[in-house]
Amino acid sequence: MTSERGVLPLTALRQLNNLGRLIRASLTEGERDQAVALALTEARRYRGDGYAWDVIAVALGLPEPEIKEWLFNDAPKTVTPPQEPPTTTIDLTTWTPPRPSSSQQNMSMQVSQSFSISQPAHFNAQHTVTDRTTAVERREVLVISGDPRPGGNFFGPEVASIRTALGPDRFQDLTCPDLSEITPALIRYRPAVLHIAAHHENGGVVLSRDGRPLWTDHQMLARQIRRAPAHLKLVVLSMCDATALAARLASPSLAVIAWPDQLHDDYAREFAEPLYRLLAAGTTLTTACATASDCVTSRWPDVTAPHLHHPTAHRLF
Repeated sequence: MTSERGVLPLTALRQLNNLGRLIRASLTEGERDQAVALALTEARRYRGDGYAWDVIAVALGLPEPEIKEWLFNDAPKTVTPPQEPPTTTIDLTTWTPPRPSSSQQNMSMQVSQSFSISQPAHFNAQHTVTDRTTAVERREVLVISGDPRPGGNFFGPEVASIRTALGPDRFQDLTCPDLSEITPALIRYRPAVLHIAAHHENGGVVLSRDGRPLWTDHQMLARQIRRAPAHLKLVVLSMCDATALAARLASPSLAVIAWPDQLHDDYAREFAEPLYRLLAAGTTLTTACATASDCVTSRWPDVTAPHLHHPTAHRLF
């Protein structure tokens, strides 16, 4: 019996991640049905290639039971496949193309928004965002996960736990970004919290470029984060030995949570879920961080809990 494959290629991670965003950003039921149909087509293809359902679900940023319900309980059948138009003769000398319907325009906008982060060269940071875009794109937490391959990490469960704690409307994730994508994402989504889950070693944080691991030094990463507007209040460095980077980032207006020692994926997930659940409920940052740290140390007494640099008693959300 062939074992299931557990690590998707980087291109597949990006594709499924974007399809998951498209589902979560859909404005109407019809748009969501179309996005679900696209996602299920790709999910079946990767499942046929031998990848496990839980791996596919994490890449989509959606619960595995929900995906299986769509697959096996006929939920996708609400999507009406496009019908072949009847063969007609058109006089091209007088014919003018019809204007797209409002639903087509909305769907086109959603696809463009979902894939624009992967194309930072086309992003205009000075663009004035309309009220409608603000309502759709504003997220309170932006989660960035780096390339997991150098450290043998699996960031998916950590990201999924944050999404579960917050709900999809308060959360946005960016998988394996290039360094140049970070500032545009902070400007676009205007989060109060930036959460970075990445491998960190010898002063370098592993992001990605052209599908390959990119080792980014502290100064370059800090420069990208500092360019964010003033709405950013907290950076969570979910990586090993992050004290030096935290010291570079922390200021009276920006708190930083950093792990001072080696960090296992399980510790990060155990910390993240209560932290964001409490913050979403209106708990102050100081209390939420202390409670989440207690959850880790009560389960693993020998683990050094993360440190909160420049603590604040204010609520973030």
